[in-house]
Amino acid sequence: MSFNFRKRKKARAEINIVNLIDIIFTINIFLLITTTFASTQANAIDVNLPATTQAKVLKVEEKKTLSVTIDKMEKIYLNNEKITVEKLRDIFAE
Repeated sequence: MSFNFRKRKKARAEINIVNLIDIIFTINIFLLITTTFASTQANAIDVNLPATTQAKVLKVEEKKTLSVTIDKMEKIYLNNEKITVEKLRDIFAE
């Protein structure tokens, strides 16, 4: 009875880089197209802006901010100062 003891060849680990090359190639094409498109889009539309001989200066009124707070005890505060409901109505009536 004879035994056949052959040495098995070890499988060599390989890294398949074909997929990596495909991805890099696709990214390169995408970047080339988008940068070309972006640079042509910046100069694509010519706009003639209107010119004025006299400019008006508009005064913007300063906005008044009011902070109204009602606590658990139903006390009313306007900008952290305790006030009554009647006084609050008068302030908003102005």
